[in-house]
Amino acid sequence: MKVWECPYETEVLQAVQSGQWERLIHSHASVCAICQEVVQVAEWMQVLAATPENEPALPSPAQIWWKAQWLEKQAAGEQATRPIAIFQHVACVVAVLSLVSLSAWKWPEIQGGLNVFKQAWPRDWSLAPLTSLSLSLISLALGLFCTTLIATLYTLLADNGLGKE
Repeated sequence: MKVWECPYETEVLQAVQSGQWERLIHSHASVCAICQEVVQVAEWMQVLAATPENEPALPSPAQIWWKAQWLEKQAAGEQATRPIAIFQHVACVVAVLSLVSLSAWKWPEIQGGLNVFKQAWPRDWSLAPLTSLSLSLISLALGLFCTTLIATLYTLLADNGLGKE
């Protein structure tokens, strides 16, 4: 039958905690297997309980609560603005497709206007021959280009986080 307890176990534990060993306890602990385990476990627990000086202090519970609330509001805000971001992406795609389809549809007029521009510019540096090109077409193309450019830049900057602080 194995012995699981030692009558000196409590005294050995107190000696490890205080660091003051009596001669009888020290000689007993060196031969008793149970007391040797008590010494090993107690020393390990003391090392574990010792807190290093350089560990940062924990933040206050109020600060943790505030940050959790702030993160929750941030997540709710991002979730609420997600449909807006999706709509912005769709609007950019529609604007680009509109500009491309309008350019394809009106390509003969655009090409004719560019030919007039190409012929007139070197000859007399005058914009008079361009009046044959529809002013509304130029305005529409320029407006669509500017709108597409602004929407694309806004979307890119918002996605990269460059516009956020």
